[in-house]
This record gives sequence, structure tokens and C-alpha cells, in this order.
Amino acid sequence: MYYPSAIDILKNNRNKENNSHYIMLNNWSEKNNIKMIDTSNDFFKNIDPITNYRKNHIICDMHWNFNGNKIIAKNILKNFK
Repeated sequence: MYYPSAIDILKNNRNKENNSHYIMLNNWSEKNNIKMIDTSNDFFKNIDPITNYRKNHIICDMHWNFNGNKIIAKNILKNFK
């Protein structure tokens, strides 16, 4: 599962192609023939990066708040079979 870091969200960095975390996970997924869940669109819903961060993270922290955890849970559950 890929999710953008809090720093990526605050910097409004939506470019996954140069993101080492994304590249590593994508390569691993392809090599192991496992679908990678990409949650980045859910974390970049708003144009304003501060709003995106505040809506999904504990303020002054890199950890998700309740809504951020809901994003992850929703993406995991919709991919269960």
C-alpha cells in the first residue's frame, strides 16, 4: 500500500514517479504479481495542501488522525476478496 508522507502532502508533492517509497513498493508489487493499493488520491482531495494535511493528520505530527485512518481502512477493505 502506498500513501503519501505528511511532508509530501504539505509540499503538495503529487509526483510519485520520483518518490523512492512509491518506486520501491511498485517494483515489489510488480515482481510479486500483487496489486498495489495507492491511496494518494484520497490524501490529495483538496487543492490546498494545508487543508489536506489538517484533514488527515494529527496536527504537528506525521501520523494519521481518525479520517486518515478511515482512508487506509476503506482502501484495504475494498480490496479484500
